[in-house]
Amino acid sequence: AIIQVPGVLLAQPHLATRPALEKMYPRPFFELFSRNRPDIDPYLLMAIARKESRFNPKALSWARAQGLMQINPDTAKRMTGREDSDLFNPETSIDLGARHISTDLSRFDGRLSFAIAAYNAGDEVVSRWIKRYAVSDPVLFLDLIPYRETRDYVGAVLSNYFWYRKLYSQEPLSMKF
Repeated sequence: AIIQVPGVLLAQPHLATRPALEKMYPRPFFELFSRNRPDIDPYLLMAIARKESRFNPKALSWARAQGLMQINPDTAKRMTGREDSDLFNPETSIDLGARHISTDLSRFDGRLSFAIAAYNAGDEVVSRWIKRYAVSDPVLFLDLIPYRETRDYVGAVLSNYFWYRKLYSQEPLSMKF
């Protein structure tokens, strides 16, 4: 079972050993996440998949989102022009999820918090929030997200991303939040 780190660290900080953290932040399907996508950090994709499906390729949400990256069939159809995308196939799910977050990052000028919020709530919704609140500061934006689910989602994905990068990446973390 995948455990969120903050609760464990608060209750029993001595458990935060590297082996324990690696169990909390596993890397299943790493070869698929790390395919040649120069514009997307594989650890960002893993952070999203960890939150979306806990790496269950057969995950199905109440909103009909499917697979590792929890892509809705309607979203897949818009992205591919096809109705027959096998969203339970890890390769398909990761490829579509990577395209989705890449589009969101481009749309929001690389600002990670905005792109992650758009992955969850939709880019039109996030654009309305940015316009409504006239905010460019990502921390303030997080506080102003009116959907609690999306607010919690962005925080969880950013936390996941931090831990994946801290545990496995050799490169320093530099990004626009």
